[in-house]
Amino acid sequence: MPLSINTNIASMTAQRAMLNSNAALETSFERLSTGKRVNSAVDDAAGLAIGKDLESRVRGLNQAIRNVNDGISMVQIAEGGLDEVTSILQRMRDLAVQASNDSLSSAERGYLDTEHSKLATTLDSTLDQLSFNSQDLIDQDGTSFVIQTGADAADEVTVALDGLTDSVLKVAASDISLNAAQSEKVVFSGFVVGGGSDTGDQWRMTVGGATYTTAAADINTTAELVAALNANGTVDGSSNKLNSIGVAAAVDGRIEFTFTATGDQTDGTPALTYHAGGEGDTSATSAVVAYDGTSSAQTSAQAAITRIDAALATVASDRATLGATQAQLESTVR
Repeated sequence: MPLSINTNIASMTAQRAMLNSNAALETSFERLSTGKRVNSAVDDAAGLAIGKDLESRVRGLNQAIRNVNDGISMVQIAEGGLDEVTSILQRMRDLAVQASNDSLSSAERGYLDTEHSKLATTLDSTLDQLSFNSQDLIDQDGTSFVIQTGADAADEVTVALDGLTDSVLKVAASDISLNAAQSEKVVFSGFVVGGGSDTGDQWRMTVGGATYTTAAADINTTAELVAALNANGTVDGSSNKLNSIGVAAAVDGRIEFTFTATGDQTDGTPALTYHAGGEGDTSATSAVVAYDGTSSAQTSAQAAITRIDAALATVASDRATLGATQAQLESTVR
């Protein structure tokens, strides 16, 4: 029995052409609707890989621009706050210069000191309020911020600021007074430390009309002598402690004893002597340094000028850093 196969080559060719045309038409429609030549890897595998890399960089750079603009805002807030701090310090300096003049009475210096103290408090409050997005820009320990300025991980700028408070700047009300009397002071020199008994060294200090004796110890240096004088074991005949009325310190090879108690503490003849067993006493030359209220207030005001100048220099340095950083960030955006 014979077999016959019926085919329609023309129809099959037409169908294949239609399918190819339809696929090309779909690709054209896809490109028209998306505006992209490459919509899937099949369109252009290599082109897709290159394009996605470029797309990542473009998107990263656009986000970096937003990052840098936020960073510029942070820097502007910090610099604006420091501008106000500079104004406060300048006013404090004006007051200190005015208080340094002996034409003022103690009452008038007191008025200046009151304003000076309020300004110090305001300065600390101003620094404490400097923040961006609930993040402190300046604190007492110093702050550091990293701003991502590019699409790559290594593209960054670090902004570092010193720790600033009224205490750090040494212009707090407790650090600077324009009307405070300095404590009376006694300076001892001419003494020789060492060469005595290994454990029986004792020193006697006569100040404020009383004589105080250190506990027996091996004292071979000025530092050890100062420590012994400030120790609880240095007492007078009635067990009153020397460190309850003042403090000793080694300054340029001398010993300075500064009174913290009030009143005239230089009654009698101040003396510093060595005594151990039967070895007798060795006197030390002493000089009395006393400050009255007028001269000490002027000295305090002049010292305030020096401290405020140092604070102004610190703030100016930080402002210069912020200004340079802002210029750098603006250039990065451009």
